[in-house]
Amino acid sequence: MYNLDINFLKDRALQAEIAKGTLSKKTQGEEQSKVPLYAGGAVLLALPLLALGFLFVTNQQKEEIATEIRRIDGEIEKLEAQNSQLASLETQLTQARENRQALVSVFNQIKPISVILQDISDQAPEGIQINTIQTSPGETTTGIPPVVIRITGIASSFNKVNDFLLTLQRSDFLHRNETNIIATQEIDNPNPLETLEGENQNNLNVELPPVVQFTIETQINDVPASELLTQLDRKGARGLVTRINTLKEKGAID
Repeated sequence: MYNLDINFLKDRALQAEIAKGTLSKKTQGEEQSKVPLYAGGAVLLALPLLALGFLFVTNQQKEEIATEIRRIDGEIEKLEAQNSQLASLETQLTQARENRQALVSVFNQIKPISVILQDISDQAPEGIQINTIQTSPGETTTGIPPVVIRITGIASSFNKVNDFLLTLQRSDFLHRNETNIIATQEIDNPNPLETLEGENQNNLNVELPPVVQFTIETQINDVPASELLTQLDRKGARGLVTRINTLKEKGAID
């Protein structure tokens, strides 16, 4: 038979050490298993801080952008105000130029009546006696009304009246198509008979030949005075010629 000699104290000590090692490993494993939890908690704590930081930076950027927008808006308002002033000045300048051009156009259409009367007298052929020349405004729907001229007088014959009409129609100052004979009539010669001094008028029985009373109507044409400078100067309108030349030099008249 065998004799078993078992040292229970030694076995207990060994079991205690084994148990201690097991517990130590278990504790170490538990601590390692808690590392992700700690890391997750740290991340959870960091996220709000990051969000707050991002929000702060974003708000600051928004404020800077808003400030820049307000500055740009202010500059835009100033520029718009300046543009409005420039537009107003441009409108006034355009209006002034239009008014000036309108006045220049009117001035360029005006021909001195003295020049017209002189031209009509110069156009009268021999055998024509002009009694009256009257002017009046003509009818028009737009622009400046034309100047109507009515000429009355006597002629030695109907042919002389026709010759006078053709001469007037060739005038540089009158409207060809508006120059017409309005009326003609043969009448006794209204001119007094001239006798030589010392002659016995009682023994004379002289009758003057009849004459033709006529009325011719015409209009001043719309040819600009700037195109008639030579004719105007020849008729003595040197002051008008000088003014027109001055306007030409300034570019107001082509």
